[in-house]
Amino acid sequence: MTRYDGLKQKKEFITSLLSEVLSQATDGQYSKEEAQTTITRELAEFAFIISAVDGVIDPNEAYTISEVFDLAVAPSDIGKYIESNNMLNVEFLKTVPTCVKNSVVIDNALAEQPNLPLLSVGICEVFAEIAGAVAAADNSIDQMEDASVKLFLVSINDYLNANLSDEAKKKA
Repeated sequence: MTRYDGLKQKKEFITSLLSEVLSQATDGQYSKEEAQTTITRELAEFAFIISAVDGVIDPNEAYTISEVFDLAVAPSDIGKYIESNNMLNVEFLKTVPTCVKNSVVIDNALAEQPNLPLLSVGICEVFAEIAGAVAAADNSIDQMEDASVKLFLVSINDYLNANLSDEAKKKA
């Protein structure tokens, strides 16, 4: 058992739930596996960015990412991925992930069902917890990491406020 088991379980739960609902809601337009891969990739890319934004990808940050995502990545692997995908920029942090957009569509469609939680809130909580774990992994959260996490989460929150239906917002 590692210190990231709780986060890993939460990530796996929300990823599985969102991919299942998305697959069903789109009548198979998205396969469950395709949706799960997209969600996991977006979460991992965000973790990569948070690990690199302070200018140094610490081995402890890479270890955290490896544990949470069941990946064997070294700091150099993360750096190469970020560079090859041109991800280390403000626009990436302002871009709302597809999984968040899809969860809002689902939340709006299912807003009338009071027993269902908002998937968009759940996925945002996972993004925030992953950010916290990765940023703290090197035992210091610098201003750049903090500002980057806040920018990303504010962008998502703004998107939710603008796109969740009034009925869905009542459940938040």
